[in-house]
Amino acid sequence: MFVLLCVVVTAVGCGGRDPPADGPRSQPPSHAPVDPRRAALDGDDRAIDGVRSYTAFVSRGSAKSREIALTFDDGPGPTTPALIRFLHAAHVPATFFLVGRSVARHPDLVRRELDLGFSLGSHTEGHTRLRGMPSDEQEHEILAAADRITAISRHAVRLFRPPYGSWDEQTLDIMRAERMMMVLWSVDTQDYEATSARPIVTSALAGATPGAVILMHDGPGARPDTLTALRRIVPALRRRGYRLVSLPQLLRDDPPPRRQATPPERGG
Repeated sequence: MFVLLCVVVTAVGCGGRDPPADGPRSQPPSHAPVDPRRAALDGDDRAIDGVRSYTAFVSRGSAKSREIALTFDDGPGPTTPALIRFLHAAHVPATFFLVGRSVARHPDLVRRELDLGFSLGSHTEGHTRLRGMPSDEQEHEILAAADRITAISRHAVRLFRPPYGSWDEQTLDIMRAERMMMVLWSVDTQDYEATSARPIVTSALAGATPGAVILMHDGPGARPDTLTALRRIVPALRRRGYRLVSLPQLLRDDPPPRRQATPPERGG
């Protein structure tokens, strides 16, 4: 499926693969205190596994619950610190899909995202369009980024989003083999080509329906318009009665239907 660093890859394992018995996925001794963050991650894994039992990808929830997942691609980037400060202050548990090379440049930002409780996934090592690539090259792109994240989080990455929405059956085969979930979207704000906050806000609110997965970006360059738009989108969605959740929480509360629409590939 869809995102983690290679420096300690021999100690951590790749992507969704099971780490060694004494690695981050092993259970603590019964007398050890419960780690709340570890417990939350394990709960996320169970939600992902539940949906993986019948589909290899998700583009939205079932629309039975008034929940929406805000997701951000291409970071960490220059706007990430301000963006996560706003989300944390507003109690919005968003999901970030990280590019491996950016993780290598900004490991402290990744640690901060983890410390604040955000969900993280792979967005390939180099923001690569996967469709038509040989399987081994796709696997490297997906898992190299996942390994970078795992080296920081000490927890296997279970989510992946393909850059440009570009994927094929080989991508899904990797998702199944690595116990990962490919995450697409139902609302593309097209913030990557916006020249002001207004069209981003308009796109997000126009597409907001129960179970929506909204796509925005926090990298690779600065995204000031996305940040400005987000400060308007969050209160507007809440005024409409929506609860903002992480992608794993959406899978837990409002799992997707077996038949889902897949968005077209994007140019940006």
